[in-house]
Amino acid sequence: MIDEYGTAATTIRAFYDALGDGQGGNASAMVVPEKRTRPAFAPENMTRFYGSLADPIRLIDIAQENANTFIVNYHYATKSSGCNGRVCITTTMRDGRNYIQGIRALNGCQRRFGCPASNALRDMRDSRLPVPSRCWRGHAVFMSAPSGGAA
Repeated sequence: MIDEYGTAATTIRAFYDALGDGQGGNASAMVVPEKRTRPAFAPENMTRFYGSLADPIRLIDIAQENANTFIVNYHYATKSSGCNGRVCITTTMRDGRNYIQGIRALNGCQRRFGCPASNALRDMRDSRLPVPSRCWRGHAVFMSAPSGGAA
């Protein structure tokens, strides 16, 4: 674990803590303002998806790659599957405050039970949250649902 007090890692931890509590508004506040209207970062979408998880998302660890880049491992489960994710998060500082600039999946979402059941995929798609494309098309790249854009 890195010494994170007062660093961008604190912002990342607060983001995942808010998601784990199903508080999309608090999580969205950790993201740069211009991305908060994107479906993946919209407060109501994050609340709807993360607030309904059978096993809330929890941060496993944070590793700092450089001043603004962090590797994060997390876990969550829906009623039908579990997700062990790994992402690269870039941060930026504005007016003395750290924000999440971007989140890029590194391993898709390594699910303990394979891809989620079709109802879980529908829930993720309807919430307009990222869905592992391998579950849509057989690829191992993490992306938004077929009709959405990248986060």
